[in-house]
Amino acid sequence: MTRFHETLANAYVRTDQTGIGVSFLLVLMGALVLGVASLNYANLAAAQAAGRLRESGMRILLGATRRQIILQNLVESAVLAIGALVLVLVILAVLTAPLAGATGINLATLLFGRVAFWSLLVAGVTVATAVGGLYPAILLSGWRAKTAARGGKTKQAASRLATLFVGIQFLVTSLLLVMVVVMFLQNAQLRRVVSPSGGGALLAITTSLKALPVKIDDIRTVLRDVPEVLGVAAASTIPWTLEVSSGSLFPTQELGTRRVEAYINGVTDDYFSTIGARVLAGRDFSSERGGDVMPESLTGNDGSFNVIVDRSLAQAFGWSPEAAVGRTIYRQSTHGAAPFQIVGVVEDRPQHFLGVGSRGNLYCLSLEAAHFPIIRVADGAPAAAVAAIDAALARLAPQTPFQHRFSLELFEENAEILTAVAAIFGVLAVFAISIAVLGLSGMAIQTTSGRLQEIAIRKILGASYGAVLRLLLWDLSRPVLIATVVSWPIAYVCGQAYLSLFTQRTTLGVLPFVASLSVTIIVAWMAVGWQIVAAARRDPADILRYE
Repeated sequence: MTRFHETLANAYVRTDQTGIGVSFLLVLMGALVLGVASLNYANLAAAQAAGRLRESGMRILLGATRRQIILQNLVESAVLAIGALVLVLVILAVLTAPLAGATGINLATLLFGRVAFWSLLVAGVTVATAVGGLYPAILLSGWRAKTAARGGKTKQAASRLATLFVGIQFLVTSLLLVMVVVMFLQNAQLRRVVSPSGGGALLAITTSLKALPVKIDDIRTVLRDVPEVLGVAAASTIPWTLEVSSGSLFPTQELGTRRVEAYINGVTDDYFSTIGARVLAGRDFSSERGGDVMPESLTGNDGSFNVIVDRSLAQAFGWSPEAAVGRTIYRQSTHGAAPFQIVGVVEDRPQHFLGVGSRGNLYCLSLEAAHFPIIRVADGAPAAAVAAIDAALARLAPQTPFQHRFSLELFEENAEILTAVAAIFGVLAVFAISIAVLGLSGMAIQTTSGRLQEIAIRKILGASYGAVLRLLLWDLSRPVLIATVVSWPIAYVCGQAYLSLFTQRTTLGVLPFVASLSVTIIVAWMAVGWQIVAAARRDPADILRYE
């Protein structure tokens, strides 16, 4: 991610209003995963501590103080944390160049060159050392160690705390998984609306007509005989780029009332038929009809004229498409409230994928501001269509090198940052679920080893292998299930906040949450299944032989 991409990403998350940059968010996500790893290490270290209770108890009986034992464990934890940190940094340094080439994410500029990153890293390692080392150290320096040294039996320590650790790990994992699914569903939704409905493709002329003697009617004339061309129109901005032209609209002349942010688009005749936006209510624009043509440029106009809105903007005002036709909305101008008369409502076909707070689109028939032609071409022979269009434009303006791109190409270029962010969350989710699985494995070791006698007695009293298997599986699945469900309200709020950045949004249905639950449960079962099966198949005689 270059500085340019970072600036764009900051615009996506509205850093100017929130004060929170995308780099901070990524570091925060990394800190979240580091916290999960720390809890996981504490859980695994506690499981390992069960095998060192007798050794630690003998040291206490021979004169070792509690402080010495705790200090030793903290030093061991620090050595492991620093070693893991060095290994991760080496791996990241090796992957910096391939990662930058594949996703545009440059870790050298995004993280390594920032003092804040290293400060947070030091703080994270310190916390990881404390969390990962202090908990098992307390276990090894307490009464259980003394009891084990004297030959007594001890129960597996702090099973509830270990369960809490595992629950927190899977809560974070579930949250990241939901966000990854939401991001990929949103990207898929955006790709679906890039091309016009009913087939064909949109070719955007990225060369502005503003400084040229060529007008949109001239282009329509020269392309009239090209059979592959299905429609020609123009807009005030290049479609599917990062350019933003939004404004505040009001339902009444009292500009202090509820405002609705909307994109303000200047278009020409035939725009909606060209991009494939169906008229839902009212009518389309006509430059020959009085009141349709905007008298001035998009900025600073004070006159009343007709506009068309899309379905989302009508809904933002609380109107159905039919109820919106004939309504008057207002925009603040140099002379007060400038009225706009709604004469039509069209289906949502936004040509901007970033919402930046906008709730919909308002269209003005502006023959002066619409400088960028949009050509709809038929399916089947895009190369032939482009060649015919190039030849026609060359005849129209031989000295002008018209640049053009298909809408899907423009989208892929400008949505690169979205793909990169989704990939980052995906990597974090993989790390988080890997760490959480290790933590669950540690809890499984504690649970199964601490309940071997119970399992043996149950089997002697007639419990079947399947019943014991279901009992252990439920005990280990319960914290995963609870943590996943608890994460859903948080994930829903985060998902809605992410979707609010876009003009065309996917519906936040049940799929991300069901997918998150399915992945976490299946991975959890795969991780601990072998331990559960081994414990359930143990011969009761082997377990109770020395009781």
